[in-house]
Amino acid sequence: MNEKLRDAAQAALLALKCLDGLECAREEIEALEAALAEPEQEPMHPEIKKMYEDYFDKCFRESSAQQRPWVGLTAKEIDEIEKVVIGFNSLSGWENEFGLAIEAKLREKNT
Repeated sequence: MNEKLRDAAQAALLALKCLDGLECAREEIEALEAALAEPEQEPMHPEIKKMYEDYFDKCFRESSAQQRPWVGLTAKEIDEIEKVVIGFNSLSGWENEFGLAIEAKLREKNT
């Protein structure tokens, strides 16, 4: 617990103790007293801290850089979407081309 947090906890503890007649604050008072009784945590050695930071940065970069390969829609999936959106299977074919053009643009933007 840093010094600012310790000071704030001590102030909160004093405020709660002023409300002595309220039984609802008993648990909070005990929790604050226990936390304030704990010894100060030793700061981490700078080299070890740097090692942890580098490790977590590397893990985050690797996990965010991994991208699944593009999987396009099958002709059957496009036909099913066409039936739902348009309501029938059109004979003109422009709807299918339109769907493929959108898919191509999405592939371009995401790979």
